[in-house]
Parts: sequence; structure tokens; C-alpha cells
Amino acid sequence: MIQWPFASNPPPQRPASSPAPLVGREREMELLRHSLKAIFTGSDHFAPTTPRAVLVAGAAGVGKTRLMRELAAEAAASNAIVLWGGAYESGLLPPYLPFTEALRPYLRSLTTNHLSRLLGLSNATDADSQSLVMPHIGLQSLAQLFPQIAALPGLPVPQEPPAPDQEKFGLLDGFATLLERMAEGKTGQSQPILLCLDDLQWADSASLELLLYLTTRLRSANILLVGALRNGFIDPSAGSALGRAIAELNRQRLFTLLLLTTLSEGTSSVLLDTLLPGGIAPDLRQAILARAEGNPFFIEELVHALQGSGQIVTHQGLWQRARGSRSAFSGSLPELPPSIKMTLALRLEPLSAPCRDLLRAAAL
Repeated sequence: MIQWPFASNPPPQRPASSPAPLVGREREMELLRHSLKAIFTGSDHFAPTTPRAVLVAGAAGVGKTRLMRELAAEAAASNAIVLWGGAYESGLLPPYLPFTEALRPYLRSLTTNHLSRLLGLSNATDADSQSLVMPHIGLQSLAQLFPQIAALPGLPVPQEPPAPDQEKFGLLDGFATLLERMAEGKTGQSQPILLCLDDLQWADSASLELLLYLTTRLRSANILLVGALRNGFIDPSAGSALGRAIAELNRQRLFTLLLLTTLSEGTSSVLLDTLLPGGIAPDLRQAILARAEGNPFFIEELVHALQGSGQIVTHQGLWQRARGSRSAFSGSLPELPPSIKMTLALRLEPLSAPCRDLLRAAAL
């Protein structure tokens, strides 16, 4: 039995606070809503009109996760099943982690009887029920990943260990079959599924292979897969496994690529007004916008850091620099908070040491 201690990965947000409003992404949300609508209305089985996969690419902090979170909220409000998983920057993660993270909370929420019926294990003595039973190899493979399945009564025991290629295909087929049956709904009525996968640039090769298989297999199902990734991993010539997977998806025309850019100065100013309601002193506004350079994450973190350290205060409804805090702004620009420095450090880490030295010299 393979088990790992990772907690479920819900849509992230700042603890004890509401997410910042989504601004400047009307075109992107319109495209995502179009894809979401397709899984509610359905399409022709042999020629689906809308790809069932959307990959959102952009720089760190540009708002990929925030965009998916907004779509997830709208999908949940429309009674869709929302699954959320992600990868992490570590070489020690188990295979298929984004998908097991996404499915584990849902499977935990089911009763034993419901999960058994979902897998075709209930009343499997008659011919009709037998035809609903997932292939044994797929069931056994899923049981190794999900303790809830392993604990089910009536789980078939294989007579002999399957060949490696059989076991691998059984797992891919098991994931796809499970999602298809979930989308059929509890009462036979279709219940669309939104599967959100964050930080795909860190996904292992097994997860990327499953991503390719599901995108192909579920192309006409009422299931929408939305993934987020850093745009530096798109180019297949860079040698990344994700780049090669994206190239294959593009060859088969199985996905939509949505590129997120930084916000315009006007939109950044609107976001800043929502974070600092009331008026904002012109010099403070200019300093924050110049430092953030249109990155919404940087804008949020700068505001939280300046508020938390007391470097900005509100006086008679106007946000302004606190007295004596001018030196902390490094002249005209506020100092970067640790959260932004860590984000930038992660982006620079894959570069060689000589390349980082060159960037430091250029920055000076």
C-alpha cells in the first residue's frame, strides 16, 4: 500500500482574509467561462467543439492561481464537482500527486456504499453489475493510491502480478474511468467536473503522462481540465517534460493555451484602490506601482508588507507614508517584502551561477 502524508490542496488564499478582487482579466474569464459552459451543455461525441483542457501560462505572481480560483467558485456555484490539486518544486514527490491530491477529498466525502457503486462493486453477482466493474488491474492500481478504495469490501484480488505495461495502462484507464463515472452523477444525471491542477511545471513525468491520456480520453466528456504553469516551461526546445507534453497536446489540437501578461498601469491602479480603499497619496501610488511593475501578486504583497510594518497609514481617509518611514522606501520605491524576494529567488534558481552573476551585474 502506497500512502503519503500530504494534506489535501484546497484552492489557496491568504489565511483569515478574502482574496483580492479579480481585475483586468475580463477577456481571460470569458474564455474560461466558454469552456466551462461547454461541459454543462455538452457537445457532439465525435467532434467536440470546445477543447476540454485549458492551460494558463504566465510569470510567477501574474495571477494564474487567482484566475483558476475564480473559475472554481463559479463552477461550484453551478453545482459542478470541483477538484483541486497541484505539484511542488521537489524531486522527492510521489508520482501522480496532483491527481491524487485532487481526488482524495472527494473520495473521502463518499460513503462506502456510494464509492462501491461508483466502482461497480455493489451487487456485482449478476451479469449487469459485472459489466460495470472496472477492470481488475485498474482497481488494484487505484487501491494503491487511495486507501478509501483499498478498504472497500469485494475488491478483486489479482491471480498473478500484471506486467509493468499492463499495470501502467490499468492505472491510466482507472483514473479516466473513475472521472467518467463521477461525471455521470449520483442519480444518473450528468454532473460536470472541473479539475484544476496548479504549478504543472513541477509535475513528475508520470503525472504528465496521465495528463496527456486524460486530455485525449476525456475530450468529449463533461469534464474540464484547467492547468496553471510558468510560461518559461512552454517551449519544448528547452528540454522540459512539460514542454514536450504541451507540444503533443498542441499537435492533436486538444487544448487552449491562455497566456497571462502583467496588468496595465491603469488596471494595477484599480487593484491598488481595492486593496487600499479611500484615497491614496500620489507619491505612494506611484512608488508601489513602479515597484510592482504590473504584477498583481507583487502589488498585494507590497501593500500587506507596508501595512504590517506601519510604513503606510491612513490619515483623514488618505493612505500615505508614515512619518519617518521614507528611508524604508529606498528613496522613491518601497523595499521588497520577503515573500516577493523568495518568489524571485525561485525563478532564478534554475539558472546557472554565471548567468545569475550576469543578472546581478545588469541589475546594478
